Amino acid sequence: MSAPGLDEAIRRRRNLYLLGAGAFLALEALLVVSSMFMRRHEQVLDRVAVRTEAVVKDSRRYRLRPEGAAVRYEVDRRVIETILTVNDADDFVEGERVTVEYDPRNPRHARPLEGWEPTYETLVFFAVLAAVALPVVAGPQAWRDLRAARAAREGQTSTMHGLVYTRWRLRWGLPYVWLGTEFLVALWPVGASVSRPPEMAVAIHDDDEFPQGAVTVHGRAEPGGRVILEAGGKIFWPRRKVRRELPDTAQPLDVTTKR
Repeated sequence: MSAPGLDEAIRRRRNLYLLGAGAFLALEALLVVSSMFMRRHEQVLDRVAVRTEAVVKDSRRYRLRPEGAAVRYEVDRRVIETILTVNDADDFVEGERVTVEYDPRNPRHARPLEGWEPTYETLVFFAVLAAVALPVVAGPQAWRDLRAARAAREGQTSTMHGLVYTRWRLRWGLPYVWLGTEFLVALWPVGASVSRPPEMAVAIHDDDEFPQGAVTVHGRAEPGGRVILEAGGKIFWPRRKVRRELPDTAQPLDVTTKR
């Protein structure tokens, strides 16, 4: 791949992060606007609510939204059935009578006098979670990619011999931690025997399609340096800086079992 091809790969990588950041920001904006609209909707009950007694039909729990209680009450001799947003569904027992406030212009819009859970607060929580997730999840790798791209453009380009190794290590991604595979590309100078320990190694993203053999290294090919690898016409992005040697737990990738 030529230098313009490397520039194109860097541009695509940058655009990918910008697209992801834009999606996060759009989601946050949607959640904030929705929560403001819902809060305004609930404020109607602060001004014109009418109280009445309702009978609890059943209580309900949801995975990604506040708990609810289905109730029935009468308004102008009409039976109204609706689901109230509540703080704890266990507090609303079937057959129990509770006091509710409803909008006389829209009787299905109601809330319990006690035990109410504002729905818009859940949306605000998810908006804050999205704002935190953006720098925590994508920020570190985006920063590493940016510095690797700068090093690749400013540093030298060399050809080395590469072999892929794997090892098990703890991986994390909010809110989970799991035991996953790390891919490491061991690098030797061209002509050096691969039977001896490699001079350096680079961790790349989970990709077992890295071709064994000649590798073009863009950037500082030395321990502590930042590089971008090119092999088989593809660009491989690093997970961190170049390391001096392979960890003791690393094993050669069995190319006969590649997915």
